[in-house]
Amino acid sequence: MLATALGMPASNGLTAVERPDVVFKSGLVALGLSVLLVPFLVAEWGVMGAARRMPVYAAAAELPGLRTIVRILAMGTEAIIGRDLLNRMVARLDGPAAAVSVERPPRRRR
Repeated sequence: MLATALGMPASNGLTAVERPDVVFKSGLVALGLSVLLVPFLVAEWGVMGAARRMPVYAAAAELPGLRTIVRILAMGTEAIIGRDLLNRMVARLDGPAAAVSVERPPRRRR
């Protein structure tokens, strides 16, 4: 997967300049890397990879217009808030302004 992800921008660029032969060859290289690396990665990490059980906690979250209990995944010293909170919000990324805004969507009328 890593080889495919790293090669994707080049593959897209080569497709845009109509070089399917080079796209095919780079795909073969990614396939070869996967075939060579998978046995070593499985031996090191197991079939499930880095997947493992992690503690989940309940926490009170308060945002403008929203107060709720959310699930928090503890990962070392990091805490990850899940989709249960994000699915209730509207998040906007303004790349040129380097800003992220999160707000509660307007209530729907019934």
